[in-house]
Amino acid sequence: MDGACLRAWQSSLALIANYRALKAAIVQSNAITRVTIGSTTMTVAEAIEWKKSIDMPARLRDNLAQQFTAVSSAIERHNAKVMAEAQQTSQTVIGKKDQSSDGEYTRLVDQIMAHRGASMADAINVQSTLERLNREIEDFRSQVDLALTSSNVVTMIEVDLVN
Repeated sequence: MDGACLRAWQSSLALIANYRALKAAIVQSNAITRVTIGSTTMTVAEAIEWKKSIDMPARLRDNLAQQFTAVSSAIERHNAKVMAEAQQTSQTVIGKKDQSSDGEYTRLVDQIMAHRGASMADAINVQSTLERLNREIEDFRSQVDLALTSSNVVTMIEVDLVN
């Protein structure tokens, strides 16, 4: 190899080595530097990964909201049907509501509703869970870029570069 070709080759190798050293220093810094986004403190590496994958909890939230709405609507339709049947049964058995004594009509309707009506089993308190997920997702999305930029501005990295 002549001198210019050898220098170009060595320069290319040095450039690759410097890139790898700089990239490794950035990865190491991201693994230990902490940022606070919303009410959560995490490493820069975690924030970068979470930024890439925030759509997963957003899809979970959307699916939960859709299912909650569908189940709530089905329960309302079922209970409206049961209420109409309970009122009809009570009217047949007791007579008109205003003609019943001591709330007998109302008690019978309530008993039928308690026996045949539907309600949702809500182990995770869906409405408050949806509100919390919305808040967490939107807080993260609105604050992540500023937090990462601010961290990058003040983070110092030392790298031994090849000449």
